[in-house]
Amino acid sequence: MATPEPQLDRAQQRQHARFQRMSLSVRAMPGGRCLLVSLPLGPAPFESIRGPLAIRHVIFSTVGPTQIKCLRPRPLFGLPLLDIRRCADAAAIEATIRQAWRARTHELRETGRFLMGLGLDVGSIEGGSVLAFPLAGESPEARVLMQRLGEAILPSCGPLGGMPLADMGDRVLEVSESLDSGADLDCDVGSRVQAIKQRGRVIPTPTGRGGSSTGGSTGVPAFRTHPAAPYRPKVLLVGTQLARDDALVAALTRQGYRSVAARGESEALDRLGGMSPDLVLSQFGLGRSDGATLVQAMRELPGIERIPVVLLDA
Repeated sequence: MATPEPQLDRAQQRQHARFQRMSLSVRAMPGGRCLLVSLPLGPAPFESIRGPLAIRHVIFSTVGPTQIKCLRPRPLFGLPLLDIRRCADAAAIEATIRQAWRARTHELRETGRFLMGLGLDVGSIEGGSVLAFPLAGESPEARVLMQRLGEAILPSCGPLGGMPLADMGDRVLEVSESLDSGADLDCDVGSRVQAIKQRGRVIPTPTGRGGSSTGGSTGVPAFRTHPAAPYRPKVLLVGTQLARDDALVAALTRQGYRSVAARGESEALDRLGGMSPDLVLSQFGLGRSDGATLVQAMRELPGIERIPVVLLDA
């Protein structure tokens, strides 16, 4: 049996040895924050809303001492974190994954019936693991996503591309199960999008002491609405080296991009809570973190699943 990588702490070394005893291929991610495991699956297909889905193996990463996150293939990425503390062998881990898939598929079928009952043109993406329907008046790529009843995720592409957001909740819209038609849902989605757009165009107007631009004396700042500027795609630069690379920022500016910097993973996730960049450029090495864990954390944030991420090594 191979010796676990020295960068792992004792708990991770125990995990490493456990997966090896299960005859699974396991390796540490750079930085030693998690393990990456390849699990072969049995021949039985995964029944999806699009029919049988043949999956031969799954790649998952560890999350803490007891949970895993399925990374590949893409349809399994939508599953929640899975607790494997009681899984004694590889077959038990596979059974846990299949049970979570069945529960998710049942939820998708219920959600699909609800949306079709509203008269919406509902399709599926990611191998049948996510439902999608078009956003009225926008390009076909700007689709609203749903994985469960009562919650719709607005797309980062299309009308929200580059728009400032108050928080992650801006992208998540509560959907009432008492809606009468798809037009009602389109109206709710359109209202949310317009509210975000309008908020992004309204800025405070300087006022005199204790007064407002309208000549009152309430002390409340006045606001004025500015027409939206021509759209410039936005790039999020993650890592101190990229953030300080003046030549890179200048080159992006010349190409018509706006750049926003974040020094590390936590700052990048905070930034993503209030913006939808068109591209993320990240160093692979991020101090105590790394680009791989950043991508994993990003994919947990609602509404930004399709933002491309480029990881740069030395």
